Amino acid sequence: MKKITKIMMLLVMFLAGFSTIVGCGKGPQIESITVKSGLTTTYLKGDDPSFDDLKVKVVYDDGTEETIGKEDLTIGEFSTDTVGTHDVKISYKGKEFTVKIKVTNNRDEAYDIKAVENNKHFVQYESAFDPAANADFESIFDNRERNEANMYKVGLDNPFVYNMNVTALDTEGEYVEGLETTKTVTTVYVKDTFEATTYTKLEGTDVATYVEIDDLNSSYQFKEAAKNKFFKLEIRPFYLTEEQAVNPIFTKTITFKVVEGYNVTDAKQLGILYNVSETVKYNYESNNPDPTNLYNAWTEFLTANNITRKDDVKAIILHNDITVTGADVPSVYLANPANLETPVHASSNAEPTNDNALYTDAQGNKKVLEENFESDKCGGSNVYCHNVVDGQTFEIHGNFFTLDVDLPTVDTDLLPNYGSTTSLFRFVSTYSNVENETDTLANNETAVAASARTFVNINNLNSIGNAPRTDSTSEEYNPHSAQMGGLIFVKAPAVTLNVNNSIVKAYLINFYIERRLSTINLNDVKSYDAYQSIVYGYNGGNMTINSSNLERAGGPVILVATDDNNPSEKMVTNIVATESKLESLVSGREAWFAIYGMGPTASYLKQQDKQFAQFASTFIASTNIEDVDYQLVNAILVNISNDKEPTLSPQPLVKFTINGEVIADTTGITETSISGNKAFIREYVGLGAPVFYQDGALLAPLGEYGTYYNIGTEEEQLLPESWQAAMMADNTNGNKDYLAIYQGNMVMAIEYFAIPAAE
Repeated sequence: MKKITKIMMLLVMFLAGFSTIVGCGKGPQIESITVKSGLTTTYLKGDDPSFDDLKVKVVYDDGTEETIGKEDLTIGEFSTDTVGTHDVKISYKGKEFTVKIKVTNNRDEAYDIKAVENNKHFVQYESAFDPAANADFESIFDNRERNEANMYKVGLDNPFVYNMNVTALDTEGEYVEGLETTKTVTTVYVKDTFEATTYTKLEGTDVATYVEIDDLNSSYQFKEAAKNKFFKLEIRPFYLTEEQAVNPIFTKTITFKVVEGYNVTDAKQLGILYNVSETVKYNYESNNPDPTNLYNAWTEFLTANNITRKDDVKAIILHNDITVTGADVPSVYLANPANLETPVHASSNAEPTNDNALYTDAQGNKKVLEENFESDKCGGSNVYCHNVVDGQTFEIHGNFFTLDVDLPTVDTDLLPNYGSTTSLFRFVSTYSNVENETDTLANNETAVAASARTFVNINNLNSIGNAPRTDSTSEEYNPHSAQMGGLIFVKAPAVTLNVNNSIVKAYLINFYIERRLSTINLNDVKSYDAYQSIVYGYNGGNMTINSSNLERAGGPVILVATDDNNPSEKMVTNIVATESKLESLVSGREAWFAIYGMGPTASYLKQQDKQFAQFASTFIASTNIEDVDYQLVNAILVNISNDKEPTLSPQPLVKFTINGEVIADTTGITETSISGNKAFIREYVGLGAPVFYQDGALLAPLGEYGTYYNIGTEEEQLLPESWQAAMMADNTNGNKDYLAIYQGNMVMAIEYFAIPAAE
């Protein structure tokens, strides 16, 4: 028994010795431990820290590696209660290492930035110069030259905010895309002229001479010294690693010109435009004076939206695509939904039988017309009315962005005859007051000079209205569409308005020549889809159309009208087009023709086309000549009277020139005299046939084909051989020519061209 016990003790001792020998053997030793993933290095104060996703890489001295998770690690104490950088100890199998974790009150610092992209609005601006291959022609700006006029503009009047597009991980390790509010670091460069090839870097106090930088909000308040100079900013996020800070992919560069003006990123800020203090406002329902005027209404609206009024603003500069809705104007512009009525018309061209009838929008709001407001210079509910100081220039810099106007529209008992006269923009000056525009005003040298030196420039803007034209061949149109209460894009009485490199479409009227001292110049403009006409001229004024496309209206491209019944005092509407496309193919069945009772006139006009068949020519733009209902005429210009009394029916005076050729000229009309080839003579209207212009000759057709009356010589003669030859030549070479037709106290300028060859 003792022997067995002694043997067992020896065996235990042997095993114990063997275990000691094995345990003291030198196996692989830990050489290093590093964080592999899942460590959050920055927390906001008070956040709950988490190491659940932490993975570390363990490297042994024999070259082997393994990945260890939180469950096998020992993590020292750590709290986010104290702001600062904390050393946190982590150990594995006795091997300890330290990580640094930051606790901050600044959320920007808590993000782990992974990528930086340019401000999305600058990306959009740049894309305007290089549109996609499949981009719609009508949405592409005509002038895309990299010149000073097209350079991005930034204003002095209020801060310019640049929000770069940052992709980062948040404190939960989740991706945050499109992060815009992050602290930045900015390097500023300047040059004096656009042509200069290099920028000068600003250092130290020199930066403050030109700009005050709020790096927490990426905001830049430029100073007077910066006006009309050119800047380059290099901008990067402040919270980058040392490696990221020197990596150029985390720094974005923008260049621009600083101008005097107000930076606009939100539709409500457009209210800064309204600087005219009217004397009184009228209540629409009761027609009683209300002491609250539109200026005060806009002031209160701006204050409520934390926008500081600035009456002497010289420009507005867009930095975003903007949509204007009923929420972006004072409530006095909107009718009370509870009082809205649906218009009731006794017949297709009758006035509503219920007074103050209005159409509602989807929200039940309705914009009011000019009957609501009386004022010295901004009569009517013109949305943004701005007084331009005599001899100065006001500008809208669109920066190639879009202004989409989704304001409610109206209908009142006047609309079936006239339509809305409400404009989105109305620019006025010293002589814009209607009461001051006496019959002799245009001959007043002071007034003429003032209107010629007071400018408004609209540059690089894409604007979409709320009244697109209807289908020209549809029988389902509504002749009393609420679109007749749509907005006019712009008016500028007694001001010279230059619209440069812009796109304007879908307004009731895109451009309104308002009275005799108004001048509008369109340069590189694309304008489409007006419900009534692209251009409307009222009681005189001037327009030039250069290198532009004016296409598709519910009526003619250009409509000229007057209500001045004294022909000796009427002023001429003078329109000159050069190298431009003017086209509005109409059938006479459009809503506009129905509202104005012009459908029968259009049908009669198309019947006259047979007079041209003998020359293989036509002014019917249709591939199916037999389909009378769908025959289309390119109505370039129509000249009508706005007077309700047919016995008065004054003839507006217009002179219309295309590429140097006078297409229509009624400036010789008076009550008592005839001015030969320069007049469309009322006495010949009774003949029931058109008057045609061609090569400077004025001809009135009489009966048989080819027999015409020459007003200049007052004798009957055949169609001149030169005209016949010209029309035949047009049929051969495909060129178009123009006809001015006088019929039913209306002048219409149209195109004629070769009859399509039979298939």
